[in-house]
Parts: sequence; C-alpha cells; structure tokens
Amino acid sequence: MIRPIPLTASDRAFLKSATSVHPANHALVLDFRASPDPPFSLQALRRGAESACRAFPAAASRLRNRRGLGPFWDPASGQPFDLVVRTSDRSNDRERILRDFVNTDFPLGGPSPVRQLLCAVGDPSAWTLVTQAHHAVSDLFGILLLVRHQLRVAAGESLDPEPQFEPPVLRRIRRRREDAPDEARSTAIHTFGRPASRSRHWGTIALAGIPRTGLSSTAEGFSWKDVLLAAALEAVAAWNRNHRSPDAEIGLSVHLDVRKSGLEAFGNGTSRILVFRSPVRDGTRRSFRACCRAVHRAASDKHHAGEWAVPPSGIVPSLMFAVGRRLGRWIG
Repeated sequence: MIRPIPLTASDRAFLKSATSVHPANHALVLDFRASPDPPFSLQALRRGAESACRAFPAAASRLRNRRGLGPFWDPASGQPFDLVVRTSDRSNDRERILRDFVNTDFPLGGPSPVRQLLCAVGDPSAWTLVTQAHHAVSDLFGILLLVRHQLRVAAGESLDPEPQFEPPVLRRIRRRREDAPDEARSTAIHTFGRPASRSRHWGTIALAGIPRTGLSSTAEGFSWKDVLLAAALEAVAAWNRNHRSPDAEIGLSVHLDVRKSGLEAFGNGTSRILVFRSPVRDGTRRSFRACCRAVHRAASDKHHAGEWAVPPSGIVPSLMFAVGRRLGRWIG
C-alpha cells in the first residue's frame, strides 16, 4: 500500500494562495529541432512519465483532505499525468496553441497535479513539449527533475530510483524579527486600472548583444544574476516615473534554492527573499555598476539573515492555513 504524502508548509501556502485570477501553476517549455517525426514516440514519452511518477509519487497523486489532518497527496488514487497532442501545418499557430493550453482551467481536484502538451507546428514540424504543474506539488526546479527523468527513460535509459516523498530543505532555527520580509513597504507597479485577469499572454523576447564579460566579475563585486536583478529594478522604477507613480520602494521577489541536495529533490524546495532598489540620495544619478553592487549587498544581507527560512512541515495545519495566503504571496 502506498502511503499518503503530507503537504509541506510551502505546499500548503501555494494551495491556500491560489485564486481564480491568480492560479498557482507554472509551465516548463522545451523546444526541439524541426523534424518530420517527434523527438520521442508517444509510447516512449508515456513510459517515461510512468517511471517519473514512480520516482516522484506526488506527481501522480490526487489531492485529498481529511478533517483534523488537512490536505495530503493520495498516490493510490492518482495516475500518470495526461499527455495532450496538438498539431498544425501553420507555424504561426504555435503561440495560440501554447496560450490556450496554459490558460485552460487546471483544478487540483483532477487525477494528477501535472499535465503535458506535445505541440507540432509547421512543415517540417517544430516540436514543443510543455509541462504544466500546480505549485502546490512542486516548484519549477522539481519539474525540471521530473521531465529530465521522463526524457531519459524515453531515450532508452533504465532508471529505478527510490521513491522520493519530500524535498529535504535547509532550516534556520532562529531569525530576527526585523529580518522578516516587509511586503507593506513595496511600491506598487503602475497599472492602467483594468481589472485583473487570469489570462496569460505568450511572448518570446530574444536577448542579443548583451556583453556578459565586463559587466560581471568578482573584482566588480557582483554577479551576472545581480546584473539582471538591477536591470529589472531600474526598468520598473523608470516605468513608474514615466507614468508619474512613486518609484521609491521598488522590490523584487528573488528565488533561492534551499534544498539540501538539489539532484533528487522533487517538490517545493525553493524560497524567496525580497530585494529592494536602493534609493537615490539628493537626486544624484548612480552608475549601473553601482546599482549592481547595491543589489548584491542587499541580497547577500538578506540571505545571511535567514529571510528565506520557511516553517517546518510539522506546523499545525489550522495555523498553516491561517497564514498560508500571506506566505504564498511571499514565496510565490
């Protein structure tokens, strides 16, 4: 008998924070070279999915709820995730097919919290594999592990790992109160007053001509990741200024992998820290390198202070649900 899998504190937070307008799911998109034939046969992909679900049972579980115990994953009632196939002779149909797939309702009451789309457009066909998962079962890192296992089996490898039920994550026992993330101080991004919608638009942005060398080095005091964060913070601040909105407290939620072992940890093993744009004093203009160094210092301070810490899985279910929506906004 396969035992029930309790939801971790992060799982419960994403479950609680999901709404009809802001569904807590995400998708991994893999593009393959154009070919008359798919990169893997459907039988091989399904065989790989079955193997991946044996390795990570929560991916093939149905969400259940029991009074006094709260929600849990029931592997006995789930099944390997669905694989939908869509084809079109017109290459410009790709964006529509992918958009329709990720915008379709994806309730957790279904047989599996994961589903896939194999899309083929054009002649010869350009193949795309989309894996969509509810955030209550895993973050994107876990889905990468799931799909990697699936494709390795589909390619002919024989994998038989021990089932993994919960990602072991780092813990910080003590955390100063003043280090807690402060959402209230964040300046809102300017919008045009339209009502929020769950519809997700699909777009591809090609980044070309960005000099990675010269903008990122140990000697400069920041990394390439800091460059991207600083660019995003400055872009949002400029957007607000151009629309006569406040730009003083622009913040970004930054991913941190808190797994003890990142190679076998399917599930929610990612946390966040909230990094703010350093205010400009006396109207002076800072160089972009100074912005990058400021972001690096802010992220490093919050990392060492333990702002990424999440509650242990053994927290009382009723208490976890009481704080779930706030925690979900923070780590999501």
